[in-house]
Order: sequence, then C-alpha cells, then structure tokens
Amino acid sequence: MRTSIRAPWIHPVITGEDLARDVIDDFESFFEPKFAIKISLEIGDVDYAVTKGAGNGAKILISRDMANEIINSPTIFFFHLFIIGHEISHAVLMHNRGAYQELFVYRSLEMWADFYGAKIMMCLITYGQNLKSIFLSFFPYDKFLPSLVAMGQAAELLVNYVYRVDGHYPPPIVRVASITNGIISFFWREQVNLHPIWPYSIIKRMTASKTVKELQILYGERLVEGFAMNEPARQWHINMQGLSKEIAPGLKIPIKIHLYSSFKQTKKEWERRCRGREDDLINMGLLKRLPSGDIELGPGPNV
Repeated sequence: MRTSIRAPWIHPVITGEDLARDVIDDFESFFEPKFAIKISLEIGDVDYAVTKGAGNGAKILISRDMANEIINSPTIFFFHLFIIGHEISHAVLMHNRGAYQELFVYRSLEMWADFYGAKIMMCLITYGQNLKSIFLSFFPYDKFLPSLVAMGQAAELLVNYVYRVDGHYPPPIVRVASITNGIISFFWREQVNLHPIWPYSIIKRMTASKTVKELQILYGERLVEGFAMNEPARQWHINMQGLSKEIAPGLKIPIKIHLYSSFKQTKKEWERRCRGREDDLINMGLLKRLPSGDIELGPGPNV
C-alpha cells in the first residue's frame, strides 16, 4: 500500500495517485502469470480520467486534481474506485480497439464499463492485497451497510461532478443503476450469508442521496433505456471476442467468477438469464411486471 509524505511534520497520507497505482497493481495480480496484463498510469490534463489503448497497450490518465486528492474518507475512496474501475473496464474489455463505434454502441459500452467497473471495485476491496487493507482501515468491524452508505455518497459525487448530461453518455440515473447492478451482481455470485432482501439494502443506499432521489423522480422512466442498451454492448463484445474463449483470459479463481469475459451466449440464453434476474427482483418486490410485459419499479419488499 503506497503512501505519500506531504511534509516532514505530517503523517504519511494516501493520495489519489497512490490509490490508482495500488488499484492497478492489485488488478494485475488477479491474472495467472502467463496471462499477465500491464496497464500504465499517467497524470495529465484530463477531465477526471480517460483510457487510451487496450489490453497490455492500455494507458489510464487521471487528472492532477484526482492524483493530488487525499483519500481521507470512505466516500472519496469509493468515488475514486468507481472512476478507476470504469477505466480499467475499457482497457481490459478492449473498448478502444476495433472499428468506428456508432453512438448507440458507444453509449452502451459506457454503461457496461460502469457495471463491470463496479464489479472490479468490489473484487479489489475483497481480494486485492492493497485495496482490502485500505478498505478495512475505513471499516474494521461492520462492513456491509456502512460501506454501502459511503458508496451511495460516492454515487452522488459522480452525478454532481463526473456523469455528463449529453447524448454521448447514458443518462446519469442509468449510470447510477449500472454501478448498483454491478455491486448486486458481485454479492449475488459471492453467495454471502445476507438477509434475503439484501438487494433492497444496496438499492436503497445507492439511491439515498438527495441528488439521486431527484433524478429518480424526474427521469426514472429513463431506466428503461438501460435495459435497451444491454444488447448493443453484448453484440459488440461478441464481435470483439471472435473465436477466443474470452476477451481477457487467465483470471484467477475466485476473480473469474465475477469478471468472466466470455459473451458467447445465444440471444435466447441471454434473455433467459435477464428474465431470471428480473423474476428474482420481482419476487422481492423491487420490480413489477405490467400486463404489457414491461418492467417498472415495484412496491418494495415486505420487511
């Protein structure tokens, strides 16, 4: 775990640059040696963070403000991890490689990077040597609910400062839903011993801030766009995967359980999987299916 000394009379601190380099080290350790992946990090004049190149040729640039920020709260910790996880997703899933992307594909891949990046974040704080240590320094005892509160506060920062409102990106409410789905997906596969309505706990805390609640009220119907964006991303990844077994092979167990990068499913298999997840959420009361077959928010769980 990296630290920086800002002045001889001050204790060492973790900066955004320290954190980003620890993230990359931990992520690289998730791969078997013969499949090793190397991602470089640079500080530059960018808006928060961008990725250039793909795979071993990828380079993540973070802004000087991000690099210099002191990671002194779990909210700032998760704010940085959501951003870096998103950029690692672009790198490892080869989003900057291939032919020109139509706008609807570009937006779809941005949404997928939010989802997959949240899963990367969860793997890092659970299995990453450096990141787990930092995570436990913030949450030495009770971890589940307090950390979700901080993640929800980080989501508000993303909406206020990072998520753009323009046609090149999914609507901010869809992006919040995407990172929330990534977190839910991680716990679903971990099969930890949680209360049966734990997905509700995640959704409730990820949407608890005033800013996100206002988005739900004003633009909640746009969540339907998130379902529509899944198919362009799925097809793009299938084309990128080609004849390969995975886009990013060689992940160790248990990381592979969460970050498996094969998209070779038939459309029926994909739809069946999505339908099964929808049914789980409907049974919990989080969603409901209308007579038309459309999905909308449900009445809530019976607690």
